[in-house]
Amino acid sequence: MYFRIKGRTTWYESVEQMQTDLDSYLEQYNTKRPHQGRMMEGQTPYSMFKKGLKMIPK
Repeated sequence: MYFRIKGRTTWYESVEQMQTDLDSYLEQYNTKRPHQGRMMEGQTPYSMFKKGLKMIPK
């Protein structure tokens, strides 16, 4: 969905430029943006992932 919108406003000269934009978007989406999903309690997807790792038995 991101590149559908971004691709209308940005002309990418290379795959590397597109990858840079995608990387920054994914960082924002997963580590900075609070999530509204069920049982997320406003936390980021990355923080919930890290909590889940702690729950895995060793």
